[in-house]
Amino acid sequence: MPTTTVLSRVKSDFFAILVPGLFLLYIILSIFLAVTQRDPGYSILNRIKPYFAAIKEYWPLAIIIIAAAYLLGNLIRAVRVTTADELIKKILSLSSILTKNKEKKLGYKSSFPYPHILNKIKQDLIDSKQIPPLTLPEENCLYNAWNFWKLSICSESPEMFDHIKELESRVRLFAGMFWAGLLGIIGNLIIFVSCMFNSATRVVWLEYNIYLLFTSTVIFIMFGLNLYRVRRDEARSVFNGYLYLQKRKNDFIISQGKKLPG
Repeated sequence: MPTTTVLSRVKSDFFAILVPGLFLLYIILSIFLAVTQRDPGYSILNRIKPYFAAIKEYWPLAIIIIAAAYLLGNLIRAVRVTTADELIKKILSLSSILTKNKEKKLGYKSSFPYPHILNKIKQDLIDSKQIPPLTLPEENCLYNAWNFWKLSICSESPEMFDHIKELESRVRLFAGMFWAGLLGIIGNLIIFVSCMFNSATRVVWLEYNIYLLFTSTVIFIMFGLNLYRVRRDEARSVFNGYLYLQKRKNDFIISQGKKLPG
């Protein structure tokens, strides 16, 4: 019986979209307020007070804001996770040369679903006699095979598939926050440019923007560096889940005294 509840779906899917969207909306509003600053004596707090007053008086505006953030989050989510993965690998290409960790070196060179990881799992399970010998698909076919494994798990074990969906949502969250951090940095640069040409913006927003740039950079780095780790966990779970279901099916066939297919 599936273990998915409405609450678990909201937790895994909704917030993976909403959180990056909220941060991006926050950056957009900061840019708007900064570039339209005209009075150097008018503080940031005084600029935003009317907006909070409007939300307090007309509470449905809060729902509109959440909806706008959710739509922005969906725009970010529409970007393929692989695009973020490949961009991170290019950014970290120098560290792949400097590191002595063999798995990290392979991780920076390998494409999802990371055949070097799947081969290691396969070999360990064969050596420990958990599964019979098998051959992985060719690397250019591996991604389609991985999608087939997910479909097989969805069909045969909804509970296991629920767990995989949670891992997938975590990957989406990390990718979304990576893009939100990158867009935040771009937004911060726009505010810095505005500071160069608008003295009121410089007086009011410069210090704030330095802290905001620091926040965007931390988000960009922390989520970017960990995207490979969470995506690796997803690939491992899907492969292990598929192998387990295949073993269970083969054990059942053997118990019935039937000849294994092939």
